[in-house]
Amino acid sequence: MIARYGENDYGYSEAGYGYGVRSFRGVFDGLTLTASFLGAWSFSRRLWSGVNVPLFRARRAVDSAERDWFGTGPNGEVNIIEFQSWCSGGNAFAVTLYDQSGLARNFAQSTTTIQPILAESGTAITENGRLAAKFVAATGHRMAIASSTNLFNALHTTGGSVLVVSKANDTAATKTIITNKNATNAAGIQLHMPSNETLQMYCGRLDVAGVATNGTSVSFTPAVGEATTALTVWAATLDPDNATAASRAQQWRNGTASAFTNGDSGTPFVENAQGNMTLGARTDGTLPHDGPISELAFFSSLISTADRTAYQSRSGNFFTVTIA
Repeated sequence: MIARYGENDYGYSEAGYGYGVRSFRGVFDGLTLTASFLGAWSFSRRLWSGVNVPLFRARRAVDSAERDWFGTGPNGEVNIIEFQSWCSGGNAFAVTLYDQSGLARNFAQSTTTIQPILAESGTAITENGRLAAKFVAATGHRMAIASSTNLFNALHTTGGSVLVVSKANDTAATKTIITNKNATNAAGIQLHMPSNETLQMYCGRLDVAGVATNGTSVSFTPAVGEATTALTVWAATLDPDNATAASRAQQWRNGTASAFTNGDSGTPFVENAQGNMTLGARTDGTLPHDGPISELAFFSSLISTADRTAYQSRSGNFFTVTIA
């Protein structure tokens, strides 16, 4: 018999595992911003209750077998015990990170040596008890969405929102979490952890002559003192056409607004990004991330206070992160 617990901010839970689990409240359930999805991905859980698609495809090292994994746990999470058993005492790697928005914008990596790590010696990579993917800078683990150079233009043209749950292990040098720009071109968006462990956002465009102009649109660095090496729930908005330069970017870490200085005062131009959207490094493999990444989502609209508060509260509950 399935036991049912009282409802809290994350919703009802059901004991046991099964593909019929439906009673939990997904992180995006009831939020208004879902109409503007550009993509949503998670190694850890189903992002809303009504859709049960695979979260990721894993490859185990013992025999190179691959398998899709669903969020079948009581809160839509991956069954870690079952996953570890499948690993058969060996390592496991991420082949595909499926887009849960329905847009089929899947992150993938076919080169086995740079596939993100999901398990080591049969033990799953977890953060606060939830499955995550481990990115190691020394080996440049990363995934990319094929032919995505223009799919996410809204983030650096008309504006949009970015949600990320991640952690930085390395405090030396810049570590890219997500970007659709390469090392030599300023077009596109980049979120990265500079050496002080803060999350820095960069959003640049090409000018009308096709010349890269660093900092055009949005570029800011949070104030020193916001550094963290703990798992963090980030929410950020990009509004590059805002008439007030200082209002072109906003960012929240675990519910608290970041103090920042905006380095941009130029007039933005609309051009495509110059690389496919890449998770864990820049599109050319430079500035690789070091640490786990759990989930992320992009929207072509600015996240409202109500939606941001609900998202961060539910994510904090799920990942056991204290939200202000």
